[in-house]
Amino acid sequence: MITYAEARAAKSKDKDYMMADTNGLFLRIWPNGKKTWYLKKSINGKIQKKVIGVFPDIGISEARVTAKMLIKQLTETTSDETRKKEVTSQTFKQVYDAWFMLKQAEIKNWRDVSSRFENYLLPKLGHRVFASILPLDVQECLTPLVKAGKLETIKRICIWLRQCEDYAFNAGIIETQHLQKISKLFRRPAAKHRPAVSPAELPSFFKDVMTTPKTTAVIFSLLKVAFYTLLRPGEYTLMKWDWIHDDVIEVPADSMKMKRPHRVPISRQLKAVINELPKRGEYVFYSASSANGHISLGCLALFLKRIGYKDRLTAHGIRSVGRTWMAENKIPFDVAELCLAHSVGTQTVQAYNRTDLLDERREAMQKWCDYVDSCL
Repeated sequence: MITYAEARAAKSKDKDYMMADTNGLFLRIWPNGKKTWYLKKSINGKIQKKVIGVFPDIGISEARVTAKMLIKQLTETTSDETRKKEVTSQTFKQVYDAWFMLKQAEIKNWRDVSSRFENYLLPKLGHRVFASILPLDVQECLTPLVKAGKLETIKRICIWLRQCEDYAFNAGIIETQHLQKISKLFRRPAAKHRPAVSPAELPSFFKDVMTTPKTTAVIFSLLKVAFYTLLRPGEYTLMKWDWIHDDVIEVPADSMKMKRPHRVPISRQLKAVINELPKRGEYVFYSASSANGHISLGCLALFLKRIGYKDRLTAHGIRSVGRTWMAENKIPFDVAELCLAHSVGTQTVQAYNRTDLLDERREAMQKWCDYVDSCL
């Protein structure tokens, strides 16, 4: 450490030189006799150099305090820079893994998301820095799907990719988003209506269901619940016992496609099915073989394919059958739409009209269930 006397007595030389004090602080003596305090210290692997001031205007104690403050500031700054560099240099796979872990619980078809990223995007893009990936890189990865005409698969991958990039942007991993209009590079898939039989064909359909050995008691109950509730497959397969309250099923918002709570009036037929089901877990359609504790989301769709209805009726198409019957039987439009948990009217209308017409829907659903029951 330098004393005041040593600093004052230091003589100039032909070349400038430095006298070491402590903790990276030096007194630099110039050929013209000028003396300056100087900080030179390695902080987070990088040499930092700062001029503090002139001696004796700035004394030894003040120079040491200033040096200590500068070291603290530089340490925090370089730490932040290092952290930012680590964040912004994350690879596509690292970002995808973080996004997927965060969102998996919300994605009902998460296995599809996982397999499509792993099959089409991660092999070529996984090692790349996320911020460096451009639309043309994604287009190259999806070329095999384009050639195979799998436009619907491409559409879904683009949706998930945009969500993944949204996560990266909000997490500070990227500063600019490049993939939000990625779908513009691909042809739009033609709109397809889900196959559905007409209401008049239900007697024949149920005859096929009840005469095939492939129909189990659980599948038949699941099928009837699909018809009696007109819920989406991902909603009735995940139905929980605590959703059921006397004469209504209350589906929470996070289990609905549109993220709005939905009440399903319980008809006489639906009540009979529910009463016959054993309570063996939190889910109405319990499955001991499933890691999630409930029956597979795709089991009814698979059953319909196996009994020959692959291109005639899908699990989701059951809703179309019900909606068609309601139209044919003069059920008011608003009531029929709300039976399927559809939005009615503009956002402004919805903001003011918040009724779910439960009583009217109860009457409509009972009539629909009576018709279905007559077809069994």
